[in-house]
Amino acid sequence: MYKSPPESLVTNAASALFNDLISAVGSSAALTIMRNNHPFFQKKVYGLVLATPETNDWALRLRHHFGMEFSSLYPQLDLELETIFVKGGHGEMQAALVNHPLLVGKDSGRFSFVLTPGYAEAMVFDEVRFMLQSTLPQIYCVPGSLTAPFSKMREHFAGVHNAMMHPAEYIDALSALLPTIKTVGIAYTSYVEHRDENDHVQRQFRMLSEAFSRAGIEVVKHLWDAQDSNEYDLKRTLQVVDAFVTLDEMAVPVHREKLIALCNAYRTPLCASELDSVFAGAALGCGITRETFAKPMLRVLHTMMFPRNRLVSSVEIPMQKGMRYNMNGMVAQGVVISDKSAALMRMKSVYDLDIISL
Repeated sequence: MYKSPPESLVTNAASALFNDLISAVGSSAALTIMRNNHPFFQKKVYGLVLATPETNDWALRLRHHFGMEFSSLYPQLDLELETIFVKGGHGEMQAALVNHPLLVGKDSGRFSFVLTPGYAEAMVFDEVRFMLQSTLPQIYCVPGSLTAPFSKMREHFAGVHNAMMHPAEYIDALSALLPTIKTVGIAYTSYVEHRDENDHVQRQFRMLSEAFSRAGIEVVKHLWDAQDSNEYDLKRTLQVVDAFVTLDEMAVPVHREKLIALCNAYRTPLCASELDSVFAGAALGCGITRETFAKPMLRVLHTMMFPRNRLVSSVEIPMQKGMRYNMNGMVAQGVVISDKSAALMRMKSVYDLDIISL
């Protein structure tokens, strides 16, 4: 069962959007000015969310949290989000979208924006918008640093990404927990069809594997994808490595439950590159949760619409500081922590944002 992260882990990105206008004329007057001068405020707001089998969970959670953030920022507006679900390869998704009634039907003009989680999904929808000659603003969210095509500003196309954790953090954390660590397994997908997603994953794997090698830790590769965990090889790998690392990619949420169960069974500590897996039972991990993207995505939408900017810079969620751990996950995966070490791990800095909890 997923547990919502503490508020202190969620990036605050949208709260300053109205500051200049509000300070000049007041919040009610600001909304009145916008409502009178922008078509976005002349009707009920409709948005689309694109989902695939790989991003379905992310899309559902994004839809929920984006809706909550929207209601908080625009309390006088009514937002309705509809989901387009497609599956298959690049060509199949493209063919389904160019004929989808929500995009080409008689009511397609009511939509004000589309949210596209995932690299492949974002690129396919961008191509479809070009084919349909659509100016529908597209806000994407992708895990990790942007690949080249995403870093170029394009009309009505921008989004949110997160900075990857530095490889040294993985080595320091795993070496502290497992002083005798000699081998580590790294799972990753070779995205043959989707170059952008492949570049993103290969960069993660290359940086981590080179850092582990320099530290004298042998890397054992495990290839999987969102359709197949390659379970037989996965079990063999978990039995011979001292720890197992997953990257921030779409195969992880699909295989997360099975992987955690196997890590518990073989007593192999799991180190994840996103926090959803840590909440689910991984021993430790870094990065952010999928909900974290919602608030900065709203910032991108706001910048696109007020005024109607055709070119908008994407937003980077900064690298999160340090690893996070799940004590229950550590115990289940065979990590032995002394009482003194456990007491140290419970300590908090006086500068932590969650110092006071009421």
